Amino acid sequence: MNGKIVEIEIPLLLPEIENSSDECLVRLQDTLRERKGIIHVHLHCETEPAFLCVHFNPNLISLQSVRKLAQRVGSSITKRYRHERIPFEG
Repeated sequence: MNGKIVEIEIPLLLPEIENSSDECLVRLQDTLRERKGIIHVHLHCETEPAFLCVHFNPNLISLQSVRKLAQRVGSSITKRYRHERIPFEG
């Protein structure tokens, strides 16, 4: 695969996410995959915090644009979908 890779910490993009199977992570990845110049998007959940790994073609989109796009999409998702905790007692 020709291109560059950038890894962005998930909490910087979606601060309310606590689970790597959260549907908002799927939304984020799907939205980024649709953009011109983005080759592949996936999660690295083995580390803490988890990272979003974005493979991109630098001839079509710059590193700075990829970062800004990911932040903008993450912000939009955060504003649209709320994540609330409901405390349970045993």
